[in-house]
Amino acid sequence: MRLQLSLTAICNVYIMPKADDVQQQSPFQGYILPLFDERHVNSLARTLLYPRDVCEIFMTPAEVLGARSLARSNNSYLLSIDSFSQFAKYFDQPFTIITCVEEFVDEIKNLVKDFKYNPILVTDGDSGEFKAAEINNAYVFDDKLFNKLTGISSESGEYQELISEIIKKNRRDFRNENKYIIGDAVSHNITLPGEAVLVSCGYEFKSIKEIEPSLERKNYVDEMVRVADLILEKQTNSKSTNQSDLILYSPSIFSYLYDPEHRFWNKIYRELSSRKKKEFIKKNVIRNLNYSGMIFQVEEPSGVAEYFKDRVLGNILTIRKFELRYTTLAMAFLSIANNCPAIRLPNSINFHPKKMKNLETLSKRDDLKGINLFKREFSEIINIMKDSIGDEIIDYVNSKSRILTLCCDVPIEWLPFDGVPLMFSHEISRIYATPGNMLLSNASNPAQIEVTINELQKVLVLRSFRDNDPIRDDLKNQIVNLPKCELDIEIIDVNSESEVIESLNNYDGWILIFDCHGGDGGNESHGWLNIGNEKVDTWLLKNKTRIPPIVILSACSTSSVCGSHASVANGLLVSGALSVIGTFLPVNSKKSSIFVLNILLKLTFFLKELSKKGFGATSWRTLISVIMKLSYINDILDGLENQLSLITRKDRSDIVKKTTSKIYSMEDDWYEYLISEISSKTNKGFDDVILLVNENFRIVETMYYQQLGRPENLIIKLQ
Repeated sequence: MRLQLSLTAICNVYIMPKADDVQQQSPFQGYILPLFDERHVNSLARTLLYPRDVCEIFMTPAEVLGARSLARSNNSYLLSIDSFSQFAKYFDQPFTIITCVEEFVDEIKNLVKDFKYNPILVTDGDSGEFKAAEINNAYVFDDKLFNKLTGISSESGEYQELISEIIKKNRRDFRNENKYIIGDAVSHNITLPGEAVLVSCGYEFKSIKEIEPSLERKNYVDEMVRVADLILEKQTNSKSTNQSDLILYSPSIFSYLYDPEHRFWNKIYRELSSRKKKEFIKKNVIRNLNYSGMIFQVEEPSGVAEYFKDRVLGNILTIRKFELRYTTLAMAFLSIANNCPAIRLPNSINFHPKKMKNLETLSKRDDLKGINLFKREFSEIINIMKDSIGDEIIDYVNSKSRILTLCCDVPIEWLPFDGVPLMFSHEISRIYATPGNMLLSNASNPAQIEVTINELQKVLVLRSFRDNDPIRDDLKNQIVNLPKCELDIEIIDVNSESEVIESLNNYDGWILIFDCHGGDGGNESHGWLNIGNEKVDTWLLKNKTRIPPIVILSACSTSSVCGSHASVANGLLVSGALSVIGTFLPVNSKKSSIFVLNILLKLTFFLKELSKKGFGATSWRTLISVIMKLSYINDILDGLENQLSLITRKDRSDIVKKTTSKIYSMEDDWYEYLISEISSKTNKGFDDVILLVNENFRIVETMYYQQLGRPENLIIKLQ
């Protein structure tokens, strides 16, 4: 494993407060409560302005934006003081900036006292070289960084010639009028992530305007799109392998809290002094439809104080204010890392946990009535979410993006933004919005991890079934029948958590597959993997064993549409995985085994095909996105052949061969080509085939899977 860290990269470290106890987490979104301190939120916000590479001090804002599209290093780390202590030596780099509040200063100074390269220390007080409150633009560190660069140039080393050439360049001038952007910044969280992309590159806004509060969303969407266009219009370089074109996100609360009659809320209602306040919470906190703004009427101006000075109501509003601020900061980190805009989706897409639960229940039925009810419920959910998002955002995503990072708690990848579900029309990865601690951790951007094709050949399968379980050998039989390949696959039967830990401690490869039963535990409990007679909570594997960077879950409901934030998949990400393929719903064992088999087959075949076509590298996200498309095609063709008897086995083989070639060549019109081929084989019109597919295959088995974590940061070298 090799971390990609260039010579001129700047490591930005923020020291987080420590709180491992779940009781120290906020009740609605799960941020650690010690973060709810203006010193932390303000200091962390300042880090958005920090340069990402020392070479940026020689660039215009436009050049910085272009360089970041070429994946100049963007290494931001949010670490507790204990974690920093454990990994401190890693940050003994030429250019490291450490930001912390005053109480951590002495410990930080002690940890770095023997560093070869002294880090730049930023604090909220007077103990650092810079004071956080005084960092108000991207140019503040220029002199300090230039002096450090000049000092390094006088040392002996293999890069001295390069560094000597760099310091001869003209430094950027913060007084340059070209840094000003035509248009205003907006005093609202919805535009902050996009504005942060521009300001961190050295651009500045001359003025700030307010968005008129409204229960409608048009003003908000208009401003988001305006800022997004400012970024996209200034980008002239192609995007890097690991970057997204857009971030789509929606802040969330724990799913059970969307029920306004839940016991959690009923306890709060009993502490309120009036029914009006109860209705205020329902409308403005639990079920705020659009972008978290609040409008309410009072008979007299003094009536406002009645709401905001209420102890219970005031605490709730204060907590949600902090949670939303940190969610916005997380999206700003992610936008800067991807050098792209962020588009916030309305809160209302989150309001349907009961329908999701019903969908999961219906997915377990195999009778005709149950199957039809499942399809109907799925269509209703899709239509509701599409209506919530609105045509303007959908059209914008279609026209401006091909690669997306999703940050939300609902399966918007199911939505057909452009006639085909988003998870197939776009290359997608997903980060969950809850718990907030995990969102912040995933949104900060550690260095890319680079791996060769050969390093992906060693695969561990941990299997756990009873001897008489009818699905016990489904995956094993697929693996045994694999055509001759270069993979080294080891299957180990495990019957307890301790055996899982032992097997993982003895494995040094990259890819882990769990083959077992799983469950979501409901929307208030942790998910689990059935290992022997134990229900293993993957959240408890943290610090007990090494979790490989890539985990594939051939198990049911490991990231369930109706489960809690504490899913099996999220537990593995918390425990060290970089990418997890989880399951929205209970999966069919035989089909799941074929899905996993296809991943194993493509580990060598597809990657070598890309290499032949001249690609130097790709990401794990791209690989899985290709496999998802191929699996989706086979789901549709399988239905046309075996359910509807509209094509023959030969027809199917021909269509697969031709469409696969399109996908392998990374051509975006593969779906239209698929429909055309089906049209030709069935003698049906193009539009008739689309209607046929929508009516019969709106949801198929491949859509039960999702790609979680940061798979785009796992770069596979092909040359």
